[in-house]
Amino acid sequence: SLVKRDRAAVVCDLLFGLPGQDAQTWGEDLAIARDIGLDGVDLYALNVLPNTPLGKAVENGRTTVPSPAERRDLYLQGCDFMDDDGWRCISNSHWGRTTRERNLYNLLIKQGADCLAFGSGAGGSINGYSWMNERNLQTWHESVAAGKKPLMMIMRNAERDAQWRHTLQSGVETARVPLDELTPHAEKLAPLLAQWHQKGLSRDASTCLRLTNEGRFWASNILQSLNELIQVLNAPAIVREKP
Repeated sequence: SLVKRDRAAVVCDLLFGLPGQDAQTWGEDLAIARDIGLDGVDLYALNVLPNTPLGKAVENGRTTVPSPAERRDLYLQGCDFMDDDGWRCISNSHWGRTTRERNLYNLLIKQGADCLAFGSGAGGSINGYSWMNERNLQTWHESVAAGKKPLMMIMRNAERDAQWRHTLQSGVETARVPLDELTPHAEKLAPLLAQWHQKGLSRDASTCLRLTNEGRFWASNILQSLNELIQVLNAPAIVREKP
């Protein structure tokens, strides 16, 4: 097997929130990942997309998936399992058992590193531009065969905002966000930070946001909220002169 050859970092992805999945079956999956000698394990919540076979089955009531609260419990179970077994938490969804697994791609891309995209559905960014390749595999093949770039979309990033957004994104990913470095008005976030701490999402209510495991589960929501609020806080004030 790949593990026995001992020549590369071997990492697997585990999905939680699958139909019929519960704490027992999830625990069995975690135990298998532990026992086969992997270098790393990634824990991802199932994303049910509309118009897919699973999405339609859920919508029609032919199957059910765990609720958000149940998915949170499965994530926390996974965090505790990995911690108890001595795995190193690299980011919100990634754990390493050996030094081979460092998850550099995921960490660096969130810090704003250039990334080249290859293949159908891949996304990349370089020199202030972000793009995504065509997701439809047939269309992608046709574009390549015709000598055309198989781009689905391309956009120019707002360079003025890029650095603080990268700092925010990478900070949330590693559960530590120095808000004072992102905005000179961080103290205005105090009510929200206090509420997050009260709900168990952060270790304290300071402007250096440090997420608990519960907070890490809600990382995408926290990122979206802070992104919107900091953008407003950093917007230049409009001074209107009286006639």
